[in-house]
Amino acid sequence: MKEEPKLCDFKEVKLVIPRYKLIKLYFKQNFLQHDEAVFLKAMLWKAEAAENKILHIKSIVEKALLKAP
Repeated sequence: MKEEPKLCDFKEVKLVIPRYKLIKLYFKQNFLQHDEAVFLKAMLWKAEAAENKILHIKSIVEKALLKAP
């Protein structure tokens, strides 16, 4: 029995990036404070969530392209 493909439940992938704060932390010369590390960890999780959505769409498109001549 073949399983039906599951389409995504979202219409767009959006990632808001606070560029100034991210660049400021990237070039920081000393250790990060606790709140800065939490901010970066949250940004990483958001980026990974967006990446997973994009990979899901890419997988569906690649499977559909297998049917192309």
